[in-house]
Amino acid sequence: MKFEGTFQYIGNHGIVFNVSQITLIDSDRGRLSELHFGEARSAHYEVNRCTTGCWPRTFRA
Repeated sequence: MKFEGTFQYIGNHGIVFNVSQITLIDSDRGRLSELHFGEARSAHYEVNRCTTGCWPRTFRA
């Protein structure tokens, strides 16, 4: 896993999104559950579950 950067996006209604740009390769699949999104606070596990759930859809052939 390679962390490219983190930035903030502010939406039209003042909602702030923290965006993490990460480069993944196929061998990183087992390490996805190790990701920690501190900004999510108590919803960290939900964000992690959604991120892990996106993996199969990302690399569909």
